[in-house]
Amino acid sequence: MIVNGLIITLSLIIMSFFLHKYKIVYILDSIWVFVLMVFNNGGGDYVEYYGIYQSYKNVIPKFLSSDYLYGFLCHVSQKLGFDFVLFNSIITAIALIIFIFIIYKMSTKPCIVMALFMLLPMVDFIQQKRNFLASVIIIYALYVFNKSNKDLKDKIQYSLLCCIAAGFHTIGYIYIFLIFIDKIKRISFNYQTIILFSVSIFLIPFYPYIASLLFQSSKVNLYFYDLSNRLSISKTMVFVSIQIIFFVLHFFIFKNIKSFRKNDSLIKLDYFMLFLSPIYYYNSTFFRIYKNIIVFQYSDYTMLFSSNGKYSKKSLQLICIYFIFIILVFLFSYVLFGDIGADVLIGGIFKYNSLLTLL
Repeated sequence: MIVNGLIITLSLIIMSFFLHKYKIVYILDSIWVFVLMVFNNGGGDYVEYYGIYQSYKNVIPKFLSSDYLYGFLCHVSQKLGFDFVLFNSIITAIALIIFIFIIYKMSTKPCIVMALFMLLPMVDFIQQKRNFLASVIIIYALYVFNKSNKDLKDKIQYSLLCCIAAGFHTIGYIYIFLIFIDKIKRISFNYQTIILFSVSIFLIPFYPYIASLLFQSSKVNLYFYDLSNRLSISKTMVFVSIQIIFFVLHFFIFKNIKSFRKNDSLIKLDYFMLFLSPIYYYNSTFFRIYKNIIVFQYSDYTMLFSSNGKYSKKSLQLICIYFIFIILVFLFSYVLFGDIGADVLIGGIFKYNSLLTLL
């Protein structure tokens, strides 16, 4: 089924780019992603999540404790007699339906966004179940916040949604800082950008202390003080460079489509996230902070695609360069880099699926 699954996925990605005008393509994309994510029953972190689920059988987590909302749902689910497979399918299905709806509402070519999502970061979301639940809430919060006036009421609402997301995964707290994106008046490659990025590098030694103010000591010790997870300077530069390239490409995409974009919130969001990238030095898992919300960049990318089939030379160049870069990041993330291996990360998606195994 692994080969067949790869063929189906690749076929849908190709269809999404060449038949992006047809809603049926987005429906097919969504159904396939639904099958892969909702019916997953093994792979990467599955055993770990099963253990987490079992740990809440007779325990009700304390309010605002680490991932307390996820733990509470685990507890309620077991009281209802659900096993982990059913529990995971239900909560993933609910979150994914919301995710599919948001993509459809925020993008002019939703099937292209979904196609890129299949490349990055769907693999992560299938493995990192709590992170996916938190990310959907963050994506919804940012979608609403970007469309708002960003006044005090909007910022409070956004912050509350981030706190709810943190109830599923503590990563949700990190995105609260994005309420300040409206303070960025203008994006340009000037001395201010260099100064801000230099400051973010200077703050590297202080990240553990800052994290200790928000997260439990066990989390801080795992992600900041476990030397086995720490990257070399060269590997850190690779991750930082990837994010810089993402931003630069988004910057040129925005310049090309800004006459169609009502506001510049999305490029400001990308710009703000750039200054968090030095944190990758401590653990490559922090790259998920950026990948979790990359669908917003995909949304701007789809505006390069013409409905009448006519393209400028610059638009075609950006479309091709960006897609090739996504392929390279996909290979880097899931094939060339990492300890688990592509056979588990990618092959496991199709191998460990309760519905596909019946076919």
